[in-house]
Amino acid sequence: MNPSRLRQELARAEASTLTLRARELAAGWAAGAHRAERKGSGVEFAGHRGYTPGDDLRHLDRHALLRHGRLLIREFLSDTERSVHLIVDATASMNYRGSESIPTQSTPKKDQKRPSKAELSLLLAAALGFIGQSHGDRIGLTTVTETEVFSLKPRGGREAFEGVLHQLEKLDQANKIPLPQSGATELPPVDWNRVFASLGVSLPRGTLILVFSDFLDAKKEEQKSLAALATRRRALRAVQVLTRDEVEFPFDGALRLRDPETRAEVEADAGSARNQYQAALALLTTNLKTEITRQGGQFLRLLTGDSIDLSLRALANGAFTDRGGSL
Repeated sequence: MNPSRLRQELARAEASTLTLRARELAAGWAAGAHRAERKGSGVEFAGHRGYTPGDDLRHLDRHALLRHGRLLIREFLSDTERSVHLIVDATASMNYRGSESIPTQSTPKKDQKRPSKAELSLLLAAALGFIGQSHGDRIGLTTVTETEVFSLKPRGGREAFEGVLHQLEKLDQANKIPLPQSGATELPPVDWNRVFASLGVSLPRGTLILVFSDFLDAKKEEQKSLAALATRRRALRAVQVLTRDEVEFPFDGALRLRDPETRAEVEADAGSARNQYQAALALLTTNLKTEITRQGGQFLRLLTGDSIDLSLRALANGAFTDRGGSL
């Protein structure tokens, strides 16, 4: 085999790692979960849920309103397929993997780096795609970088899902390229309002939407447009992916912090900045969660150092099974 062909084969094998790991994760989840019944407009009663704007008033339970003074929607079991749409933030800030390493029993003397926020998001998105496809769902994808918004409408079938996996693998490989050093060209800001507004118009009623991002730069209007995806009877699950560093801020002494997107650098004392930073993060998260839950969506925070298997179960249970709770 000539050197050029060998490099191509090695690159293809490395790229397939994401697909193989995602398939294994999905298979492990399926081994411990019941196949979901689809909730829709069938004939067998499946339970109640709270009313959200845009729900069909024909399914409003008037008896529950009279008894309890609450607006509840009656749900029924249905065999119809559903659309699942995955949204993955692959901007430069998602390349951060934290400063700690993970010791393992098999390689105690080696540093096994935690996955970056992007790597974890791409892997979980691929695994959820496999789970959805196994249930007969149509799978769609939107990925966002500073230079491209890539989108595939939800479609059924293996060939369509291969397109989703190809894009996730492509971004997984790009994420392994080191970030440019300071002084590089500033990256353009992403217009998240436009991204969410476009999806809000195009995604059909009843779609399950899973969004992976750190949301660290989410402005108030962007939070509102994200939450609006939960209208039209769509199920929204917003997943905030952070490193433990970003939550605990375990730094000491003088710091030099660099924004991976604007390239701006600031110097600060860790002790003085810690309380201010954590208060700002708590406020951002509270506001984001409030906006999402107000529209009937759900919010979950995952850390890159957490068990990937448990993270997948937290995401999939309740979305793809009839026994998981809310996020």
